[in-house]
Amino acid sequence: MDWNAHAGGWDEGEAQRAYAAHAYASLLAALGGPPTGRVCDFGCGTGLLTEHLADSAEAIDGVDTAPRMLAVFRQKAAQRGWAHVTAHAALPPPGPTYDLIVCASVCAFVEDYPATVQALVQRLRPGGHVVQWDWARTDEDTPDGLSAQEIQAALQAAGLVHITVGPGFSATV
Repeated sequence: MDWNAHAGGWDEGEAQRAYAAHAYASLLAALGGPPTGRVCDFGCGTGLLTEHLADSAEAIDGVDTAPRMLAVFRQKAAQRGWAHVTAHAALPPPGPTYDLIVCASVCAFVEDYPATVQALVQRLRPGGHVVQWDWARTDEDTPDGLSAQEIQAALQAAGLVHITVGPGFSATV
């Protein structure tokens, strides 16, 4: 999918805004409150989830490979005065950087999901959290999404220990 083609009107989409709101509510429930540390919004797109994170997080790095999505993200951060929010086309070098890494509807689109999870976990501080929301694939013949088994295996292989895989929320499209 060419995400750049959608960048201009992405924020106006009712489904996109609802997805970000549901993801944030799910995050609050999982963490027991708003995140306060250093956050990576992996696959940040135009920053719809970052809009929810910006008030409580100490710092946010939005990471996305779509230049036009990142341009909207950067413009939004500048317009809103988010000095603690930065945009990146790639992950920073490995090392304990983040208290929280969020991945909202992006991992099913990466080329190598297990390698991506491994790279993300290499940037997680001890005691940190990775929270991922993606389209659920329930049928092996369906190419879209990730199965619970794929997610569980990748998270375990990356060295995460306290893993919960299940529906964080459901939404109709």
